[in-house]
Amino acid sequence: MTMLQTSAQSAERPVRTRSTRMGRARIERFLSTARDAVDQKLFRTNFLRMLDFWMERARTRRRLLTLDDRMLRDIGVSRADAWREGTKPFWK
Repeated sequence: MTMLQTSAQSAERPVRTRSTRMGRARIERFLSTARDAVDQKLFRTNFLRMLDFWMERARTRRRLLTLDDRMLRDIGVSRADAWREGTKPFWK
């Protein structure tokens, strides 16, 4: 009877060995590294998008400063407004 009880109990719950724990630790380490890689890739992607946005903003502001009075009047912007907008830093 004792053997039947022992084999029935072992069938219900898996035996935890050192190799099982080591495998789980390796998997967790791998997943952590994979998450870090994804986070880094997202950071780089978002940073490059922001950099591209800032460069476009600076470029359009410089173009605004080159418009003559007739063109500014066409878009409904005064020379002072164009100057104020065109001289802002790219991050604002």
